[in-house]
Amino acid sequence: IAGISTLFFVYIINRDRGILEAKPLKYLGRISFGIYIYHGLIMSLVFFVYRIAGIPISPICCLIGIAGTTIIVASLSYKYIEQPFLKLKHKSPTLKYGTAID
Repeated sequence: IAGISTLFFVYIINRDRGILEAKPLKYLGRISFGIYIYHGLIMSLVFFVYRIAGIPISPICCLIGIAGTTIIVASLSYKYIEQPFLKLKHKSPTLKYGTAID
């Protein structure tokens, strides 16, 4: 329900441009690799900490916390890890098929 509500809200804001042109969705697309990589680790850590501490937590709070933390970590990873490597891509020489490396 939360995902459908979010998509509906984004659609209302961006009726004229289309839902896939919305800035929040474009940003999530940019950091999607980090989201994919880090979500499992963050989810495991959150469950582990709450189990060790013995703190009861509602599923919705857990979901919001995991999603928010994952987006923050993926954003930091994109800025400080992925972008510098993407900039190196343009600086490295490209090899054509069939050329020898000296």
